[in-house]
This record gives sequence, C-alpha cells and structure tokens, in this order.
Amino acid sequence: MIHGPCGPFNMNSPCMQNGKCSKGFQKLFTIATQSGQDGYPKYRRRSPDDGGQTFQLRKSDNRMVTIDNRWIVPYSPLLLRVFDCHINIELCHSVKAIQYICSYINKGSDQAAFSVELRVEIKAFQNGRYISSSESAWRIFGFTIHERSPAIFQLSVHLENDQRVYFTDQNARERLENVRNTTLMAFFKLCHRDEFEKTLLYIEVPSYYTFTNNRFNRRKQGEPIVQYPGIKKSNVLGRVYTVHPNLKTVDDVIHPTYQRACQVLGLLQDESHWNSTLEEADLFQSVSNLRELFVTMIAFCHIANLTELWEDHKNNMSLDILQQERHRSGNHDLAVTPYILNKTLILIENDLLKISGKKLSDFNMESPLRTDDNDNNLSNSLEIIYMAKQRLPGQLVIIIYD
Repeated sequence: MIHGPCGPFNMNSPCMQNGKCSKGFQKLFTIATQSGQDGYPKYRRRSPDDGGQTFQLRKSDNRMVTIDNRWIVPYSPLLLRVFDCHINIELCHSVKAIQYICSYINKGSDQAAFSVELRVEIKAFQNGRYISSSESAWRIFGFTIHERSPAIFQLSVHLENDQRVYFTDQNARERLENVRNTTLMAFFKLCHRDEFEKTLLYIEVPSYYTFTNNRFNRRKQGEPIVQYPGIKKSNVLGRVYTVHPNLKTVDDVIHPTYQRACQVLGLLQDESHWNSTLEEADLFQSVSNLRELFVTMIAFCHIANLTELWEDHKNNMSLDILQQERHRSGNHDLAVTPYILNKTLILIENDLLKISGKKLSDFNMESPLRTDDNDNNLSNSLEIIYMAKQRLPGQLVIIIYD
C-alpha cells in the first residue's frame, strides 16, 4: 500500500501532472486524524520522531529510497489479510468525500446520448440514464428513493365558471356536458351536505377528507376526532393561493373587473395623459397617423378605458373617411355617421390585427360590422341601429331588408 514514490524520486510517474502528484503525495506528517478543509480527512501519519516506522525500498534502477508514513495509501489491515490484495479504504464524512467513492451519488441519475445501429445505413439516437452501482442496488431492493412529509394537497382557486378544463378532440363534448368539479366546487357542495365541514376552513379540508371521483370523502384512516364520531384526521396539509375576498368590491360596490376596481381605488395611473397625447397628435399629425397612434396605444399601453378614449377622438380619426363620403355623395354638409365610424373601426382593427393578431373585442371594445362596402343599404342600416340603441338601450335590434 505504498504510493509511488513519485515526485523527486520519479518525475515520470503516471500520477505526475504539471510537476505535481495528482493524488497529493507525499502527504504531511500528522499526529492525529483531522478534518480537512476540502471534505477529506487528514489521516494520522506519525513521523519517525513520533514513533512512525520507515524502511528502505529498492527501486528498479537499484536506488534505495527511504519510505515513511507520508507515502502510505489509507488501508484496512483486516481487509488486506482477508483478500490478500491492494484495497484502498477512505473515511467518508461529508458529501464531497462520498462523491470520491461513488461519483454523483447524491445528485441522482445523469443523462447521456448514445447511438444504436439498427442497420448499416440507419442510426437511431436515443437518450439514456445511468446511475451508480450503489444507487442501482438501492433501487433493486425497492428502497424509498425520496419522500415528503407531511403530504401537501394543492387546492384550486378560481372565479365562477373560470376553472380550467382539460380536453381533447375526442372528449370535448363529454367534458362540456359533464363538467368536473374542482376542489373549490367540491368544497361548496360539501358544505351543503356535511355539518362538520361547515366548521372547517378551505385549507383544513384535506386533513379530514380525500378528493376522489371529483368529490371530497371522509378519511378512513387517521386519528379519530372524539367530538365528531366517524371523522378521522391525518397530517395532510392543504395549500391554497392567497386571494383577498374584496378584490372586486370597493365601498360595497362589486365592479365587473379587477382593473375597474383598482381604478376606483386609485391604484392605476391616471390615464388623462393618453387623452392629451391624442389631442397633441391631432394638431400636426395626419388622420392615418392618428389612427396608427391609437392602434399602438391599444396593443401595447394597457389602457383601462379604451371605449371612452375612442368616444373622445372618434371624429378626429374619421375625418379622411368623412371627406371621401362627402365627395362620393356630393353633400358637403355631411356629418360623421355610424357608417363612417364603422369604416374607421375597420381600418383600426385591420392595423391592430397586423401588429398584435388580436381584434378590438379582445380589448373590451366593440368590433366593427364587416360586410360589402358597396352595399348601399349598409349606411342606412347602421343609422337605424344607432338610433335604436339610443332609444332602446340594452335591447336586441334586428334589421331585415330585401
């Protein structure tokens, strides 16, 4: 169990790299075993003055070299006697030292790419994983690879009819007709049929119930609850995202969107500067450039009330179309009509589709009516719709013409 000797005794030794021994020999004399800074222990290596032994080793060139404890590889005398061979024994007391014996044992399986030749002209490349021998034995014997205690159960949170639904082309109709309960929906139903459940918070339910077949069922295993016969508790923890109950409610008024509620609370930046921007652009920009600026605001500026901004500047963004209609009709006193505004919205939506791939309806604006521009009845129809909406707000207007 002697290393080398290398270094000044043999610079051509295989362990020599850049003039130094890659194994760290010769070691330093040490009175007692100590923990090393790199995770490996510094074993006791007594010097001749402290009782350490030495002997003379004859090298291949007949030179005699004095060998002391600094050249001895760590070993176990018992194993050497039993197996009668060279066996290096290391004391592992840290993660880094363990990796010396079994590379990446604590890292888990590694991945490698390799090729398999199926035919002479075909090569199929596959991904494979390899693990160390000790981890292989651990898996062969079926020992636990990992565990988590206590168990964590994720509870869903969503608005009404806003739960996630997963479907494929094959089961889309079945999922639509038979809507599956989420944990939140099952929790509400549980409160109607179970008196004990009414005493629990949402996050406490997994401790007393299991979620199977899209409903909560009482646990059959666990610690019995004396006050409630038939109820058992486990150490399962419920996990739920924090959602404040008043997100849409401001001064006892429930607003339709979170954005509107934040706007009422004054949490959103004042949007008057967008109005000022369009007013300033109207002084020196062409009508088409004004529409382009409005499209950019829609797509990238996250404006809360686009409809109000459109109502304030729709006439200015329709001036070129108004001039075309005056020239076509010969009526130079023609004012902006719903037909002209509809054509303006079509141009705006076309530009919006080019830069964002979205329609005006995706930004809570009313999409324009698209039909043949040469239809002479379109202008009159839009006028009738406009007047009907003014007199019958919120009513469905149907126009039939031959």
